[in-house]
Amino acid sequence: MPSCSQTVAGIPVVDFSNADCLKPGTSSWLSARKDVCRALEELGCFMAILPSKVPPELQKTFFGAFDELFNFPVDTPEKPFRAGYITSSPAQKGIGIMNGKNPKETQEFTHHFWPDGNDQFRESVDLYARVMAEIDQAVTRMVFENYGVEKYHDDHFQSTSHSL
Repeated sequence: MPSCSQTVAGIPVVDFSNADCLKPGTSSWLSARKDVCRALEELGCFMAILPSKVPPELQKTFFGAFDELFNFPVDTPEKPFRAGYITSSPAQKGIGIMNGKNPKETQEFTHHFWPDGNDQFRESVDLYARVMAEIDQAVTRMVFENYGVEKYHDDHFQSTSHSL
């Protein structure tokens, strides 16, 4: 069952290790929903543990590429491109894929940085984006259910885009 009793640096932790946590109506779902809503009400965020959804290899590939991304010559991310590159100072940079769950967008992003391709990065971004969209949909449904407005969930979710 999910538990919100742990914290990391004061941030509540919700453990989604049990596959039933993401199945609406199950006791695990109801328990996770309670923990998610409590964390959001109290702090506005939580840390999700998703071991079966985001295996260590995916985390390593996905997050490992960030060193390379942020170490490209400055002119590479600043070339005209519709994905986001934000820098307000040398100590603060941001790079984003506007619709991360669209494989075409991740392909264009990958090609922008690696003109010869980087399939491992692109595939890990595609998978990570799908997993995050699935978790977002489940958590959003939990919140809508908790407040008795679940009939609005599908319309809301269809109008949502996912940036990475």
